[in-house]
Parts: sequence; structure tokens; C-alpha cells
Amino acid sequence: MCVFFSSCSCSQTLIFCHHEEGPAEHERPLPTAGTGPRGNTSNPGLVSSPHCLCHFIALQVMTVDMQKDQNAGSHNTVDYINTPLLVVRRGQEFAINITFNRPLAPQDDVQIEFLIGSDPTPQKRSLQIVTLGNREGGTWKGQILGVQGTVTTVGITPDTQSIVGLYRTYVAIATGSGMQRTQKDPSTDFYLLFNAWSPDDDVYYPDDAGRWEYVLNSSGHIYQGAVGSVGERYWVYGQFDKGVLDACIYIMDSCQMPIHDRGDIIKVARKASAMMNSQDDNGVLVGNWSDDFSMGTPPTAWTGSTKILQDYFGQGIPVCFAQCWVYAGVLCSFMRSLGIPCRVITNFNSAHDNTGNLKTELIFKPDGTPDRRNTRDSIWNYHCWCEAFMKRSDLPPKYTGWQVVDATPQETSDGRDLVCCQCHFHNSKQGFQVGKQDKNQIEPTVENNLSA
Repeated sequence: MCVFFSSCSCSQTLIFCHHEEGPAEHERPLPTAGTGPRGNTSNPGLVSSPHCLCHFIALQVMTVDMQKDQNAGSHNTVDYINTPLLVVRRGQEFAINITFNRPLAPQDDVQIEFLIGSDPTPQKRSLQIVTLGNREGGTWKGQILGVQGTVTTVGITPDTQSIVGLYRTYVAIATGSGMQRTQKDPSTDFYLLFNAWSPDDDVYYPDDAGRWEYVLNSSGHIYQGAVGSVGERYWVYGQFDKGVLDACIYIMDSCQMPIHDRGDIIKVARKASAMMNSQDDNGVLVGNWSDDFSMGTPPTAWTGSTKILQDYFGQGIPVCFAQCWVYAGVLCSFMRSLGIPCRVITNFNSAHDNTGNLKTELIFKPDGTPDRRNTRDSIWNYHCWCEAFMKRSDLPPKYTGWQVVDATPQETSDGRDLVCCQCHFHNSKQGFQVGKQDKNQIEPTVENNLSA
């Protein structure tokens, strides 16, 4: 008996020739991938032959290609050109190519593992397992999109509650001695963001124009001045610039925000509000409302967020100096970089309640002049904050929408951090006492006039 090699779906089918009287009888090869019955309906293109070398050659992973450029278009992440890794949005499928040493066969047991954080576990949702066989995986979904020889294309769909941040990727193969995993390869790391395009994501924004303006637009104008004398300042948000996305993830790391909280938009927005100022958390910016800026950069000298975030990421210490529009501009960059719809708001004749009684109390002397000694509250010419668009899972559905998120250090929240977040704007204007967030700081500001 002679043994020859011929072509089948694995390009390595054995053909047995029996040297007997009469014409040689050759075992009939199976159809090639895509031309005949599938060996597994969930794995298109996988076929099996009793003489296929797939039964004898141990499966090994040769390369993993995250398909950065191919995925960027469908995920609206093409602007992250200065980020060398794949950037995708949760709740939406992306494709990766896995090259094996031989074609994948139905009997192969392969899983893809996605890890985030220092101690990933399925219970904390920081370890996601996608199986290519019949075993149950995690909350992320996977399917084989196609097979071309030794290259298998796999579609991965992270669920819309997934943790946002930088993931590591491993491919594991089940063997008789256990799971064999690929080694750590930084080129297969990828960023997962919030998804304003997915109706199931808590940051879903309902129209394309708004998504372009509040997620993808990398610059804008911030209004300043006073009633009757309104000016504007051009600001570069730079959410796609080199190092900015890494800086945003570093901000969550530096405040030791639990990994499992980083898929919750309410918790992310609240923590970001606190981390923009340096008072309690060694955050990004140092406020300065004096006339002495000799120890840093005057707030009026900043024209964008990029250098501020790069400096904070590179040095790990707060950047000097900021006032309200700088805090708002950098917070807006943080939000947009992570995929959260965000805009900067300017409120003129902005009342500031220092006593927490939801009133603005201005005391005057008998001659009509302000009694500054006994007046604790104040009215500022203007004040800037951010609004982020999100679903409020802690409130009735009508409160989904723009939420005030203020990064300027003012009053402590619940006696803890200097943070102001999140309060639905219309909730404040209508005087509703709903929720446990910082409405007591926002309501006096917008109720006492004032124009927004």
C-alpha cells in the first residue's frame, strides 16, 4: 500500500492506493471548505475526513491578527490613528484572524480569552471567554465567520455592559494535558470603548449628527465673559491624539477605580469628575484663582487638553493651573475619548451656594451695598461644566439624557471627594428631588437665573 498526499479542506488528505488486480481504488476526498456539507453548523467551512492529517497533527496557533484597520471603519474609530492598537466599541462585532499550523477541524477545542486588569476573573467580568466549540463561554459572543486554509476569521461581540479599557488577548487550545495558551503579545491588546451607536448601550445617542458632534468632534468653542459681553475660546479636545486614550485609562488606574465598575457610565462619570481636580485624589489639574501663576501655566494660556493629559500621564503629578473652563475642557476630552457623548456648557450669572440649603442668599447693608463679610453665597460672571448623555438606570426612564458633570472643585460630595455629578439638567430646572447625586450643588446654579 502506498500513501500519497492530495488536496482537501486541510490540503493534507491521505490517499491510500491498494495494489491489487484491477483498477486502483482511491478513497474519495471530502469537498473543500465552502463547497459541501459542514462538519459543524456553528463552524462554517470545517469539514472532517477519516484520513485527514488534522487527526494526527496537534493544533497550534501561529499568529493572531486583530484587523485594526478593517474594524476601525465599522466601529467609528478611524480617528484613533495615533493609537497603534485596535480600538473598538462594545455591543458591536469585530473580526480577528487566527492562523493555525493547520486548518481548524470540528474536533478542535479552541477558546479566545480576553483579560483586563491585574486579577481578572469571570465573576468580576474582567475575564471573558469565547468558545469556538460547543462549550459555554461568557457574556461575550463569538462565531466563525470564515475559513481560508489555515486562517480562521472569528467574529467577537462584547456585551453592552462590558468593562471599558485595555484588554489582553490569548488563544487557548484544549489538549490532553490541559489548556495551551499563546504567550503574551502586546500587539493583540485592544481598547474597548462605550458605544453611542448601540441602542443597548447606556450612552446611546439617537442621531448621527449628535454622535459626530459630541463623540467624534475633536475641537469646539467654550463661551466666557458676562451677560452682555459674551466671548468664546477655541478649545482642542484632542481625544484622538497620541497618548490621550492611555491617559484616560491611567486616570482610572491612578485613583484605583475598581475594574468591575468601569463598565458603569454613572460610576465612570462620577469618578472622572473627582479626578479632574487635585484636591483629594492627586488628580489631573491644580486650580488657581489668584494672579500668581509663576509655578505653572496660567489657565488662559491653555488652548486644549492634549498637553495637559500627556503631562499628567507622563509625570503622574497634577498639572498647574486651571480654572472652570480648563476643568470642563479636559473632562470633555476624557469623556469623548472613552466614547461618551459630552459637551461643555457655560452658565452666565452663575449662582454658587456655599451653605447647601438650595438657596442663593445675598446680604446687603442698609445703604444697598453688598455685605461681603456676612454673605457666604455668591454669583459668578460665568461658570463652565460638562454635560454627558447617558441612561440613568437608577432613575425613571424620563431622566435619561444630558447629565451635569462638574469637575471644578467646589463643595464636598457626601463629605468625601470634591465632585459634582450627575444631575439631569431638567430635573434641576423643575426642582425635582430625585436620586442621590449632587442636585444640591446644581439646582441653585441654574435656578437663580439664570441663562445657560
